Amino acid sequence: MSRLPLIGNIRIGEKRKNSAGKEYPVSLDYFKATGDYAGKFEEAYPGQASKIQIVFISDDDFQSCYEEWDARDGEGRRAGYGDGQTWWLWNGKDYEPTEDEEKVKKWSKSNGVKWKPILTLHFVIPAIRGVFGCWRFQTSGDKSSMVAIREMYDEIKAQAGTVVNIPFDLTVKKVKSQKPEQKSVFPVVNLVPNISAENMEVLRTFLMEGTNIKQLGMLTEEKLSALPHKSDDLETLSPKEEKILEEERRKDFGDQALPEGTLFEVKPGDEEDDG
Repeated sequence: MSRLPLIGNIRIGEKRKNSAGKEYPVSLDYFKATGDYAGKFEEAYPGQASKIQIVFISDDDFQSCYEEWDARDGEGRRAGYGDGQTWWLWNGKDYEPTEDEEKVKKWSKSNGVKWKPILTLHFVIPAIRGVFGCWRFQTSGDKSSMVAIREMYDEIKAQAGTVVNIPFDLTVKKVKSQKPEQKSVFPVVNLVPNISAENMEVLRTFLMEGTNIKQLGMLTEEKLSALPHKSDDLETLSPKEEKILEEERRKDFGDQALPEGTLFEVKPGDEEDDG
């Protein structure tokens, strides 16, 4: 099975230095790319982009959208991680798994470790040309972002039967805290599907009939609205129609057409903070 490489991270925060040279975290109301291909992101989204279009390429939640617990020591190093049932704790050489919550509590206290939930997304950015790989976005600072993103992801997957190739907007904006006596401002991220409820039902119907909908590439409203009423029509494409679909895939995903079943390598514990 083909694997897509991780080519960069999308962030809504960065570290700056004060006059004394000490680093401090700063939240942003726009997306910033890091990594060797950050320049490609800036070419596709010049300036301070607060909205980017993304596409998931797997219905496996671990590959596309998953939550976990993240533990950091006093120096910010990853000391452990867990899924709520199993916890992997750093023992000096490797992450050792355990399901004993009392052990986790004692270990956390003795090592000065703090835990927090973190949400990770992996996706392709169709607007980026010249390189084909997966981007990662992580958030942990604002629980409302985590809940909103996860709920929308789950809702679309339930209604359409898939999230693969459906275009989504990933948006960010800063909001003021509604808590009494607090004047904090923080970024909130949302996931917005670029597909109508009617076409989600169309998509679900075709999937239930066993149609290989992935042959259409990115599932725009225009493509879904133009689908034939019977899925059999998709299974008997003429050579000319197949060529047109191939050209559409290349428009959506650049010079390299997305191979069917493509996934990317994700290793447990191989995450970064979004600071």
